Amino acid sequence: MRIKTALLCPPLCNCNEDYYIYCDSVSLHDHQLPFVLADVSETATYVDISYNLLRNISVNLFTRFQQLKYLIFAYNNIQNIDPGSFDQLPNLFVLDLRNNKLQTIESDVLSAQSMLSRLYLQNNNIESIHPDAFRNLFLLKELHLQRNKLTSLPLALFRDMPMLSSLKLFDNELEILADDTFSGLISLRELLLQNNVISNLSQKALHGLSKVKTLYIHGNKIVGIEKIHLDGLRSSIQVLNISDNQIDEIKQDTFKDMYNLKTLDISSNDIHVIENFSFDLLSLDHLLLQGNSLTHLWKTYFTGAKKIRNLDISYNKLTDISSDAFDSLLNSIRILRLNNNQIKHIHVGMFRGMKYLQELNLANNQIINIDSNGFEDLQNLKVLNLHKNQLDTVNGKFIQGLTSLRDLYLDCNPLKTATGFRFINPIHITMNLTLVAVIENSANISWPFKHGSQIYWSVTVICAQQTKNCLEDRKPEYFPPFTDSVHLVNLSPSSMLYICVSPIFINSNIIINQCLFVNTLAKASSTAITPTPTMAPVSTGKQLHPIYFLYAKFNYMYFIVIYLIHGILK
Repeated sequence: MRIKTALLCPPLCNCNEDYYIYCDSVSLHDHQLPFVLADVSETATYVDISYNLLRNISVNLFTRFQQLKYLIFAYNNIQNIDPGSFDQLPNLFVLDLRNNKLQTIESDVLSAQSMLSRLYLQNNNIESIHPDAFRNLFLLKELHLQRNKLTSLPLALFRDMPMLSSLKLFDNELEILADDTFSGLISLRELLLQNNVISNLSQKALHGLSKVKTLYIHGNKIVGIEKIHLDGLRSSIQVLNISDNQIDEIKQDTFKDMYNLKTLDISSNDIHVIENFSFDLLSLDHLLLQGNSLTHLWKTYFTGAKKIRNLDISYNKLTDISSDAFDSLLNSIRILRLNNNQIKHIHVGMFRGMKYLQELNLANNQIINIDSNGFEDLQNLKVLNLHKNQLDTVNGKFIQGLTSLRDLYLDCNPLKTATGFRFINPIHITMNLTLVAVIENSANISWPFKHGSQIYWSVTVICAQQTKNCLEDRKPEYFPPFTDSVHLVNLSPSSMLYICVSPIFINSNIIINQCLFVNTLAKASSTAITPTPTMAPVSTGKQLHPIYFLYAKFNYMYFIVIYLIHGILK
């Protein structure tokens, strides 16, 4: 709670027990600051002057504040800091200068802050830093330089920072990392260099970083990375992100002996060659390879990587997967993403033995057929995504062994028939309707899943886009079992509608959604197909005759009686 104190707190500020001074967001200008600080208690330990209109920090402003530990100048317009401005603050622990307009850091601005632990300089316009700017910052643990305009770093800039654990340099304009750039950072744990324009990574740029656990260097222009580049952090690195660069090849020894590496992200490069045993990494848990140019997967890629739980190879050019490609991962893999490739067939044995796999994504491929045993051994699979392939017929036998399956996505396939499904456990299946024709404000639709133990069908029509023409706000329509098509009339004209047809099962945990978008017309289309005589026109504005509900109720009671008799006999 902030308490105003008349004698020790400036009129524009709020103070807390004479130690915490808040002068933020009061539109302070440079000429006002000395008068405000003159009324601040000498025992203040925290001074916040953020969100004001300051342009300069002058010398002698803080000569009385020997106990000050936290000084916040964030979100001003500071362009200049006079030499020696902070020299009278021997106990300063945190200095926050973020979100100002600084362009350079001179040599004599921070040299007296030997007790400084955290320095925030992000979101300025810093283009250059004097080689001695960070001299004597022996206790500094966090240095924030992200989102500036740095193009290079002076050699030995960090030589007096043996305690630094986090260095953030992302979102600058760094082009080159020279040898020994980070010399002296013997305690560094986190180095963030992403989103620069680094194209030249010298062989020893990362040497001496023997404690680094996290290295982000993604979003640069690095064309190649080899073993020697990573030798300095090989024994300690746990998270390595070199995605979104221009790397085209992974050599066998690039990641060799990284025994503690858990997450490796080399996605969004142009990798088309991976040498054998490149991922022989005993602790690797997440391997992200999406967005490259791989055409094949071989067993030798993953040999030795026996702990990978999450493998993402989506958005490549895969056409073929060796039947033993994943043999090393059988006891570890939980999530496998192969979506957005060029896979055409699911062969027997492709996923054999993946007894712990829980999610398999094969969406956006060119799959035309699935062998009935294509997914054998996947007894723990919960999500199977086959969205947007080339399947025109599916037989439910391919999921019979998937006893844990909860979500099956078959939508956006040219499905004509879906048969052979037997439902024992709860499941949610997404398919797509087939649009036969749209004539003015009516639509003929049919669906692939036609027969089963459903009691009746539910048809819903809603507006996909809210416009003045679209007035669909209706209760579901119901149809008897074994219906496989319907002619909907009196739809809202000139509207985008979302139409879903779902069978209603006795087991309410079985859900099959068959949906599509329909654009109705303002007037009759000359190319529209005339409704077939077998499709009885049904208005979406009226409920069906009650006899259908009696029929549904009779079916429901019938199944209940059969279920009870079966239980008694058993």
